[in-house]
Amino acid sequence: MYGDTPSIQDPNTCNIYFEENRYLDKPYDMPLITLVTTPCHWLTATGGCTTCGYNLVSSLKDEISQQNLINQLNWTLEQIDAAKYPFITLTSAGSFMDKREIADDVRLKMLDILSDNGFKHLNFECRPEYLTNPKRLLKLHDHFEGSISVGIGLESSDDFIRQCCLNKGYKLGIFLKALDALKKTDISFDTYVMLGKPFLNRRENIEDAVNTINFAFNQGAEWAILMVANIQPYTLTNWLWRRGLYQLPSLWDAIEVIHRLPDDRKNMVLIKGVDKALPTPLTFSTTCPNCNEKVIDAIRKWNLTGDYNLLKECREFCNCWKEINDDFFKGTTLMERYSMICEQINNELLAGT
Repeated sequence: MYGDTPSIQDPNTCNIYFEENRYLDKPYDMPLITLVTTPCHWLTATGGCTTCGYNLVSSLKDEISQQNLINQLNWTLEQIDAAKYPFITLTSAGSFMDKREIADDVRLKMLDILSDNGFKHLNFECRPEYLTNPKRLLKLHDHFEGSISVGIGLESSDDFIRQCCLNKGYKLGIFLKALDALKKTDISFDTYVMLGKPFLNRRENIEDAVNTINFAFNQGAEWAILMVANIQPYTLTNWLWRRGLYQLPSLWDAIEVIHRLPDDRKNMVLIKGVDKALPTPLTFSTTCPNCNEKVIDAIRKWNLTGDYNLLKECREFCNCWKEINDDFFKGTTLMERYSMICEQINNELLAGT
């Protein structure tokens, strides 16, 4: 699985790109900094989540020292001025709170550096099992003067879909335990929700995304990030896609998810993964060639403003939203197709194909 993954060329630099967002109710380009760390433990232990390509931004082949991580942060500060970008997302190649990726003392030193340089809001990403200890979380406040939030990849509020279709490796109870610890320590949370889960048909994907977003807000999420699936190398979704067993969602499906949410929740959802992602995908979800760029531009503006009219008016660009093929996996239940595809995977692995 990992044989063709590249070596890290410079262990003292990391990955930076900018995402359309909102900060203090104004449009904001948020720097998203991904440190080059050891891989996500869930990846090395089990092969990782079925859609995730973050192994390509981790150090699968090269040793990364804790000093390298400090150097990466210092290099980042040469690129990003806190006066212009007071709100940043800083994360690792897996979970920011996993001490196997970032040692506890190094993490706190990083927060000291960010605070000393004038950053006002820090967001990081983390699996929920590393967020259940309030004492560890409280230490973050001791080293960062601004506000702190965390993005958690819930992806689905359905245990079967999250564990079996996405291989996330945790039950809902762990997520809720993490939320309890976060609430005790004044750290807000955002929830990532996947649109385009393998094994699900279009209707199931849309309904599951809507249900999961509503569930997250009921639990106190500040934002929901609707992640539109793309195709990453070395993933199960890539394997399925090449065999005609997986279909990316349409960008119209993401807009449909927003449409089905209550009015007071619509503008609390950001749509991500439509034109940029880390690592760069093999292909993105799209509409048709005639309207794809217009729809992506409307989604970008939606993320910056939360103006729902931008998404409603998209349907005036083109009629292709009326022509989406709903026949994929037609006539089978989720359990039937999950069993069928798992059997095919098993047979091909045994045959060495």
